[in-house]
This record gives sequence, C-alpha cells and structure tokens, in this order.
Amino acid sequence: MTARAAPHALVAARETEVVADLTYGLARAGFTVASAPSVAEAWIAVHERPPELLVASEALALSPRVGLLPRLRRDPTVRHVGVIIVTDGPAPAACDAVVARPSDAPAIAAAAGSVLRLVRERAGRAGGDTACPIALDGLLNEVRVRDARLALSPSELALLRLLLAHPRGVPDVRLRRVLWDDGTRAHIRALVSVAHRLRRKLRPFGVTLGRSADEAGYALRW
Repeated sequence: MTARAAPHALVAARETEVVADLTYGLARAGFTVASAPSVAEAWIAVHERPPELLVASEALALSPRVGLLPRLRRDPTVRHVGVIIVTDGPAPAACDAVVARPSDAPAIAAAAGSVLRLVRERAGRAGGDTACPIALDGLLNEVRVRDARLALSPSELALLRLLLAHPRGVPDVRLRRVLWDDGTRAHIRALVSVAHRLRRKLRPFGVTLGRSADEAGYALRW
C-alpha cells in the first residue's frame, strides 16, 4: 500500500522570523512548507502548487480588497484550502482557525492538524481530493521548455504556470483576475497580448497555446 504524501502548507508573511517560527510549527505537524512574502507571490504559489493549508499573517490575509482570505474563498479552484490566520483577535469569517503567537509551535501544530482533518473531511463529502500538488519543474520538463531558454516576462511565466497546472484550460476571466487582480473586461487586450507573445515563444518547442475546448479561455497542447 502506497503511503500518503505529506500534506503541503503555504506560509504567507513578510517577516522572516515569523516565517521561520510558523515553518517550524508546521514541520512538527508533518507538513512540507513553502513561503511567500507578499499577497501577489502567495497568490501565484497557491495556483502553482495548491496547498492543503494556508497560514497567513493578519496583514496579508485581511488586507482591504486584496487580502488572501477573501480572494481564496472567491476562487472555486482553491476555496477548499484550509486557512489559519496569525492574530490575537477573534477568528474572521471564512477562516478555519487562528493562532495568537507564531512562536507557539505546539499550538500551531495542533491547529494545523485540526484544520487538515477538517479540509479532508470536506473533500470527502464533496467526493474529491483536496489538491493536486504538481511540481512546476516537472511540468516544464514534460513540455521540454525552460524559463531561461524562453526568456519569459513575469506575466508570461505566470500565464504558463496557470495553464500547465490546468491542462483542460483556464477561463479568460480567471486568468485576468489572477494576473492583474481584475476579473472585469479591463485587461482583455493585455491578456491577448501576453498569450500571443507566449504562443510565439512556445512554438519552437512543439507546444501550442490556443483557445480551450469550450472557447472560454486558453489551454496548452503538446
């Protein structure tokens, strides 16, 4: 019988000491841990390798309009992720747990284990798994491309990561929201331009970037 892979957590906090403390507590609970120092980087990381648990500082989780918690719960592809916020206040709505001190490793480990069980119970009721942790490097190997050889811009790389993680395609609205935090029509031309540049760079490697089967977004084929 194959052992279940270790659960994966993402720590979102600006302070290196806080990240180190939270990482230690999560490691005690058996998690593999990645970190991100900003909302933008955390949002890319969440889609690049969806974690089962996000542990975020109050500043990054609850920032007005761009906080990770409301964005996470609005996105149907990652809204299942468990969320722990570091705060000495009450638990915000849509948050699964809070911890008062990032240096309290036993409390962090206990909260992480409790939220992980909750996430997996919810996934079981929904009839699906909680995440598909696919390494970006492995996907890039599959399509025989490398960032350095392609000389990708940040927007092009972000688009490639999203499309690699979702082989059946990603809707335009979601792409605009992830790339520019804008789900409106304001960035339609920008998305078309980024997709056009990426399409030209991928073509020599035998990779085609085109419209998805439902014509609602973009998808890769190779």
